[in-house]
Amino acid sequence: MKRRDFLTMSAGLALLAGCAPGSGQSTSTGSATAPSAVSIDPAKIGKATLTVWDQEVRGGGNSELTKLIASFQKAYPDITIKRVSRSFDDLTKTLRLALSGNDAPDVIQANNTRSQMGEFVKAKYIIPLDSYATAYKWNDRYSESLRATASYSADAKTFGSGTLYGLPQMGEVVAIYTNKSKLSSLGIKSPSTWEEFEAALARAKSSGEVPLAFGNLDKWPAIHILGVLQGQYEQPAAARKLGYGDAGASWTSEGNRKALTKFQE
Repeated sequence: MKRRDFLTMSAGLALLAGCAPGSGQSTSTGSATAPSAVSIDPAKIGKATLTVWDQEVRGGGNSELTKLIASFQKAYPDITIKRVSRSFDDLTKTLRLALSGNDAPDVIQANNTRSQMGEFVKAKYIIPLDSYATAYKWNDRYSESLRATASYSADAKTFGSGTLYGLPQMGEVVAIYTNKSKLSSLGIKSPSTWEEFEAALARAKSSGEVPLAFGNLDKWPAIHILGVLQGQYEQPAAARKLGYGDAGASWTSEGNRKALTKFQE
């Protein structure tokens, strides 16, 4: 994985809320605590229903989760997965109310930003997952930088370190796809550097082609495009400060000014 684009990231995180499957204990809403012991054998749970809220309503994400649930239920027939799928916007609007109710879902996807996960941590609507990380060896399987994007202090004041409250459902390789046949017809060599990429865009435009098309109807894609540009012009530590909302973070640093200028261009 080349880099993780997590600035106001919209990718979902799997969290445990309401009760802790496999721990043999329940937690009342608003007072979530980590289980002292975690069983890694779901068969020992016995008959149970786990409610899962997710945002994978389209394409490959929906297909992936459907197959994963079917595979899990085949392996553990006593456990029923009750899946509730909603669009990202609908999930964002309804999660807090669902978690504060008496019938909170067991597993949820949520944005890991301060406005969602941070508020859920602060309100103790979701449980810490450090004991699960130990039991399932997540610390060996997920890099520290990736786990940091779902880590908060218990009071939610610190984002990016502390206790683990979720796991990214997927990691992203940030890449640019090109149309090879189109490049060939224009006599352009497939770019392998940023400079070659920009030169290819200019040549395509001068040939009457649209070199880049950007859709931002949902409003959130822009930040991901900007993230790619930040990777070219801003220092990683400075970009992380912005993502975590740390003191000293600045949108007007030289790197960010270059990235925003290039984005506008």
